[in-house]
Amino acid sequence: MNGYTLLIVDDDPTTHEILGEYLSRAGYQVEHAYNGRQGVEMVQAITPDVVLLDVQMPEMDGFQAMETLRRSGEELTPVIFLTSLALSHLKVKGLELGAEDYITKPFNKAEILSRVKTVLRRTGRYRRISGSLNGRLNDISLPELLQTLELGRKTGRVTFPDMNGEITLVEGRIVTANMERHQGAEAVCRLFLLNRGGFSVDFSIANDDVPQGEGRSIQQVLMDTARQVDEIRRNLDVFPTGNPLIEASETPADDAELLALLPMPLYDLLVSLPGKLQATSQKLIDALQANGVVALTAEIPPTDSEGASHG
Repeated sequence: MNGYTLLIVDDDPTTHEILGEYLSRAGYQVEHAYNGRQGVEMVQAITPDVVLLDVQMPEMDGFQAMETLRRSGEELTPVIFLTSLALSHLKVKGLELGAEDYITKPFNKAEILSRVKTVLRRTGRYRRISGSLNGRLNDISLPELLQTLELGRKTGRVTFPDMNGEITLVEGRIVTANMERHQGAEAVCRLFLLNRGGFSVDFSIANDDVPQGEGRSIQQVLMDTARQVDEIRRNLDVFPTGNPLIEASETPADDAELLALLPMPLYDLLVSLPGKLQATSQKLIDALQANGVVALTAEIPPTDSEGASHG
C-alpha cells in the first residue's frame, strides 16, 4: 500500500497518535488536521487517497466538513467517518453525504487497516477525467463499483466497452441496463457473469438523457443477480473451472448454427445466446454434451482488454 496518502481529521491528539502509528507502520503516508476547517483546506491542497474524518469537532464538525467538500467539487475524495457515537441515524446521514464507511470508536488496528484497504480497493484505483471515472474491473469489481455509486447517490451512465454494455443510474438507483440485445435484469446478469474489461462513468449526462422512472435499488439488484450467477456457475461445473475454451470435434447439422460459433470461451458463448440466462445455460450444456464438444482444461488467460478473470 506504499504510495497512498491518508488524512486524519480529528480534534483528539490521542486519536492522531494511535491511528497515525497504525497507518504509518502499514506503509501509508499520513497527514494530520485538527479540526474540520483545517481538514477541508488540506483535502483541497494535497488530495489524499482517503480521509478519516471525526464527526464531533469544534468550529466545523465532520458532517459540515463533508458537505463543504462536496460543494467545492471534492465529491470523489473517499471519506471514512470516525465517531464515538453508535447511533444509526448518524451513520445513515454520513452515508447519504457520500461517505464510504463509518467506524465507531473505540476501534482496533485490524479493523481500521481492513476498512482502509477496502475503501482504497473500491475507490482509489480509478481516476477522474473531465467529469467521468475510468478504470478496470480487475481493480474494482462490478458489485463494488455499483455499491460505491449507490452510496454517493450518483447519477450517471456506466459503460463497459469490452462487454458492449451500459448501466444508467439516477441518484444511486439503476434505471436502465443494456448488453447488446439484452435489457434489464438479463443484461445485468450477463455483465456480472463476465465482469471484465474497462469501465467509464459519465456524470455529465444531460437531464434530457436521464431515463424516467423510480429505478431499482442496487443492493436488491446485487442480491438477485448474485443468486442467478451462482446458479448458472453451478450448472457450468460440468466443465473445467474458470472460462475454458470450448471446441467441437465435429459440427452436426442440427446444431450447425450454435457450433459454428466455436471455438469460443464458455461464458462468452453463453452470454451471446438469446433467451433467459439461467434456462439457456442448461440448454447450452445439453447441446454441447450431445454434440461431441471438447472443453480445454486450461482457462483462457484474459487479454489486456478483458482484465479480470471470470471465476
